[in-house]
Amino acid sequence: MNKIGRMGEFVNPEVEIAFRKYQWVELRRRMLFTSIVGGLIYFFAIIGDFMTATSEQMFKEMATIRFLVLFIAVCAFLRGIFARKYTSTLNTVICWLQFALLFGESAELVIKSEQISYGGIPGVSVIVLLIYLSFPPRFISVLAACLIGCGTFVATVFVLGHASLEYLYTSLLFILMANGFGAYVYLQFSIMRRREFTAIAELRRNAEIDSLTQVFNRRKVLELGDGEVINANYNGHKYSVIMIDVDNFKSVNDTLGHAVGDEVLIEVARRCRSVLRDVDLFGRFGGEEFVVFLPKMDIHTALAVGERLRTEIASQPFITNKQPLDLTISLGVASLTPMKETPSRLLEFADEALYRAKSTGKNKVLASANLAA
Repeated sequence: MNKIGRMGEFVNPEVEIAFRKYQWVELRRRMLFTSIVGGLIYFFAIIGDFMTATSEQMFKEMATIRFLVLFIAVCAFLRGIFARKYTSTLNTVICWLQFALLFGESAELVIKSEQISYGGIPGVSVIVLLIYLSFPPRFISVLAACLIGCGTFVATVFVLGHASLEYLYTSLLFILMANGFGAYVYLQFSIMRRREFTAIAELRRNAEIDSLTQVFNRRKVLELGDGEVINANYNGHKYSVIMIDVDNFKSVNDTLGHAVGDEVLIEVARRCRSVLRDVDLFGRFGGEEFVVFLPKMDIHTALAVGERLRTEIASQPFITNKQPLDLTISLGVASLTPMKETPSRLLEFADEALYRAKSTGKNKVLASANLAA
């Protein structure tokens, strides 16, 4: 299972990025909600400023701060609206908005000076919880913005000197509680979601990968291969298929046991993969048979690939728990023609060629009869 670190993220950066892309729609929706709701709530507190401001200058300064915070919130919201794919920029913008909200509370203390009230304390706590519970993808950046913003608020209270010691202690208590609770819930939720992602990925892998050879199983390789053959026909591209069968495999199982047979199949799959390209589709067709889909490859090149596969298997003995084995494979190759064969028909041609290879001596590569004709 993929390891999750103390910050609630996968230790493997590639897995972490895959998780964020998988969760992007939900992450984006939460961050859009947080940005616009947080910005609007903070802005409409201007009504209270209008009622409590002792001078026009004080009200203008408070209004300026709230407009600036609302502007950042709208920018974050618009960035999220146009971000159809995963981007780390939205997380950064949300953290800047979070810091702006907390900094606005600190600026409010400076502007109102001796009019400090307890209303700012729960305001800061709500902002902190709102950001944590929106669950942006990077905990460390959220934590840093919260701690810096809250630290600025507490430092402002202390430096101004107008607040009582009780107010200072209350501020610290609420801020510590908000950060502690928010961070705990955030981490637990993050870990839970990543474990769920890992479980789903494992289920998907088990449904697509042959458990013994660790290559695509029959269902998955045919699903992918059929799609590629159809696409090749549509675009007029070359395409080839190779059917592979391990020669005399039944005698290996009968004389040495199924455990040795499993070792052979694992090694056959490994050697074949070492020859094939990354773009080639390789899977276990069933029993001791394998299939290879070769994009943009004509019959001549496919036959050459088949020969390399045959040589790779026959060149060295298979080392098993009981004894070394000299094994070979037979291969049948088929390619698309101007007739634009269907995926199933292309596989039939390759299977017919494989049957001829097996019945005429084995350990050989043959092209399908329709191509030979």
